[in-house]
Amino acid sequence: MSAMSSRDDVFRPLADFLPGTVRGSLGAHESGPADALWRLWRAVAEPAVVRHTRSLRLAGDTLVVHVSAPVWAHTLRHSETTLVRLLRQRGQATLRHLRPRVAPTSMPAEPRPEPKPALSSEVARLLRVTAADIEDDALRHALERLSRHTSDG
Repeated sequence: MSAMSSRDDVFRPLADFLPGTVRGSLGAHESGPADALWRLWRAVAEPAVVRHTRSLRLAGDTLVVHVSAPVWAHTLRHSETTLVRLLRQRGQATLRHLRPRVAPTSMPAEPRPEPKPALSSEVARLLRVTAADIEDDALRHALERLSRHTSDG
C-alpha cells in the first residue's frame, strides 16, 4: 500500500460517516439518496422551516427532521399530514410519519438594524428655527423632538 492510498483512507469526507443524513449547515454537495431527500424537503417545506432544518434522516417509514428550535418542531408537528402527503406524492411512497427533533446549533445572531444616523448640529438648529414659526402644536413638537437627535449628543 502506498503512502498516498493510506492517507486517502484516513482523510474521508464527513458525509461518509453520516449515511442517510444530510447536514444542512455543512453544505454537502453529494449526489445520492440523502441529497435527493434534502432537495425533496426543500421543495415541500416552507422556506423558513428549511432554513432552520439541521438534518434529515429516514428511519423506516419515518422522516426524522432535526430543527434548530422548539417552535420549528411545533410547526412541523402541526403540518405533518400535509408534508407527509406531499413527500409521498413526490416519491417517498413508504413514508408514514414525520418526527421533528430539536437540535439547536449556534446560529449567527439576527443582524441588528443599522443605527439611524444622527443629525448634524446645523440641521438640528434649522429644525428648531423652523419649528419656532409653526403654529400647529403637534408638528412643532415633533420637529423639536427631532432636533434633539444630534450627533453631538
